[in-house]
Amino acid sequence: MAIENMQIQGGVGYTWEYDAHLYYRRAQSSEILLGRASDQHDRIARLLSATAAGGMSR
Repeated sequence: MAIENMQIQGGVGYTWEYDAHLYYRRAQSSEILLGRASDQHDRIARLLSATAAGGMSR
């Protein structure tokens, strides 16, 4: 979503006067630190299914 925002903003999105560059940088660093959203969805699904089955596995 941050990439789409930068594309909509155009060149002005890369300037310091607008917050679009902050959201883009935060999204990129979060992906590096926490993994992709699909990885997080898979982990949550595994934890929920383990909880439903009666056990907790990591």
